[in-house]
Order: sequence, then structure tokens, then C-alpha cells
Amino acid sequence: MGSIIHSPVTVDVKGIQITGHATLITADDPEYDEVLKICNLQRIKDEIARRGLTIIKVKSKKIELLEIGLKRRGHDAHQVWEASG
Repeated sequence: MGSIIHSPVTVDVKGIQITGHATLITADDPEYDEVLKICNLQRIKDEIARRGLTIIKVKSKKIELLEIGLKRRGHDAHQVWEASG
């Protein structure tokens, strides 16, 4: 799963790549309500259900972040986190 964001206002590029195991959680899954509660989405639960929102749960093994703004602040623009074990 990956995503890139470019903001012409700040001339900043951000990207994230998540490597791991993805599971789809649909409204008929017992975990669905728990996730909505954790994400503070209970208040719009009916709207979410009407639209048929499927939640993607990712058990991350590796997360890579590319953010050019980090380089300007003295950090490596490419950050990596890997699960131990």
C-alpha cells in the first residue's frame, strides 16, 4: 500500500509505503464497530454503513516514509521502520 502527497503551496513531497499483511473489514465483521470506536467514527456510523465503507487493516512489517521537508530540517528524507522478529 502506498501514497504520495504533493502540495504546490509548500513545494513539499511526502510519500509512504506500508509493507505487511492487509485484511478487509466489512460492516458484517464483528471487529467493524470496534474499529469505528477506536477511530472516533461512531457518530457517523450510519453514514459510513450506508456508503458501504470497507476498512483496510494492515499488520505492518515495514513502513517507509519519504518527506522532503525532513531534509530541510536536518534529517534524512527517507525514514524506515521495521517490525522486530
